[in-house]
Amino acid sequence: MKKEIKKANKEFYFISKVTIAKDVAFKYPNYWINKFTPCTLAKRLISGNSERNSMKNYGFEYKTIASKKLKKIYLIQEVQINGANVKNINIAYDKEFAYSMAYQYCKQYYKKELKVDFGNCENYDEFYSMALQNQDLLNSIIIVSEIDISSKTILPF
Repeated sequence: MKKEIKKANKEFYFISKVTIAKDVAFKYPNYWINKFTPCTLAKRLISGNSERNSMKNYGFEYKTIASKKLKKIYLIQEVQINGANVKNINIAYDKEFAYSMAYQYCKQYYKKELKVDFGNCENYDEFYSMALQNQDLLNSIIIVSEIDISSKTILPF
């Protein structure tokens, strides 16, 4: 386990430290763990510099993904239609998982919308097409974006 953590900085991508900090803050609501804030602790957990070089010491386990296998990431975004502000962003590494996550998120989010009936939608694509047709009645829309991270050029959304 210790060898994997030392190699991880070069060979693996990690979950963002913001995600880890949120998890730490949720698990420990007093926001101080061994004199560390959640953000500082998250940095230490990611770098492998936590006590005894183990993320498990604080009750957290995060999986890593080999960087050679990772070619694309999928962003699930809640975008406001009026101001084009992004409210929520989730990242997935698998297309099927991203679409199922977006579908679950759409079911919860669009349940609140009383102006448009999303009752017959059975997958993310149906939610997305229905939302595009009725975007003048909605505050936000759920979008799944695919990003190729193996490319050296950065494309705008």
